Order: sequence, then structure tokens, then C-alpha cells
Amino acid sequence: MCVPGHGAPICTLAFFAIAVFAQQWSALAECMSFDRAGIVAGEYWRLLTGHFTHWNNDHLTWDVLMFVLLGSLIERRSRACLGLVVYPSAAVISAAIWFAQPGIQRYRGLSGVDSALFAFAALMLYDEIDVGRQKLPRKLLALLAAAFALKVLWEIATGATLFVDSSAAGFTPLPLAHAVGGCVGVAVWWATRRSGLDIRPHSTDGHFVDYPAMVDS
Repeated sequence: MCVPGHGAPICTLAFFAIAVFAQQWSALAECMSFDRAGIVAGEYWRLLTGHFTHWNNDHLTWDVLMFVLLGSLIERRSRACLGLVVYPSAAVISAAIWFAQPGIQRYRGLSGVDSALFAFAALMLYDEIDVGRQKLPRKLLALLAAAFALKVLWEIATGATLFVDSSAAGFTPLPLAHAVGGCVGVAVWWATRRSGLDIRPHSTDGHFVDYPAMVDS
């Protein structure tokens, strides 16, 4: 069951703080990052925590910016639903890298989890339009979804990232993480929708916030 967010996106900000703190303390980042040798040695936490480490400040900035924007949007509706997107996406992305990219020894970055948050948030907002709770036009959400798909395809075709200079940061882009993350976001949305959970925005007192009925243009 999804629990009301009750105002400030505390969990989103906590995840943000972990990522920033890890970037400032390199020893912590080394202990947290996805490292194949470490995981083989039994350091299984790396499968989750590796996503909160980054290769440089530019990499961190883009990733946490998207995470805070999308995470806050979701957490304001349901704090538990934020976790339902973040934890499974982190685990599934790491598993995909482990099995599908055996040559990758180390991995860092929140962009895959960001992709999951984006997919879930876009579908969540689309549902709100259907019941008159959201003022965004359907065409805008469709355009954003198409832009995300094109971004992933472009990354697969070029082997480069769109926002971060991967060569300057010294890492190899993994479009697989973004594609898998997007799929996890869709799967979590489908699961919450099937369960009938109401993830409308909540005010500071925990009550539902209703949008006025809108006529889609």
C-alpha cells in the first residue's frame, strides 16, 4: 500500500544527500560503487548503492537534478511508490549489467534509476489527465515519452551520452541501464495501477489534493 507523502520529499532529499556525500568522500564512493570483484567477494550491497556514486561532478549534477525533480514529483503523491520505483530499478539494472555486460567491471550513476522514475512519472501524470486531476496536455507527455525513447536509441547507436561528457568523465556509457530503467518504471506503474492504488498528490496534512476537471485540448 502506498503511504501519503505528507509534504516535503524527505526520502528524495535523503537519496540526494547520499549521492552528494559519496561524491565528496571518495573512500565511501569506492565502497558503494558497483564493482564486479567486490560483488563476487560477497559485497552485495554494491548492487544497490552503486547507483548513488558518480565518476565526476558533471555526472553527479545531471543525475541528481533529474532524480530530485522526478523523485519529488512521485514522492508528493506517495512516499512508498518512490521506493517501489527506486529499489527494484536499482536491483534490476545491476542484474542486467551483471549478466548482459560481463565486460563491465565497474559501474556508477543514477541515470538508469532516473529513467525508471521518468517512465513512472509520465504514466502517472497521464493517468491523472484521464480523471481530470492534471492540467498538462496529453500531447506534451507523449512528446516527452518520444524524446526519452529517441534519447535511448541515439545512445545505443552512438555509444555516447546526451547530457554528460562521458569521455571527460572517463566512463563508458551504458544505454542498457536507461532502457532497463524505463521498462522497470513502466512495470511498476502497471503494478500500482492494477492494484488500484490512489497516488494523487497530498497536502501537508496528508489529505488528497483534487484537481478541477479539465477539458483536454
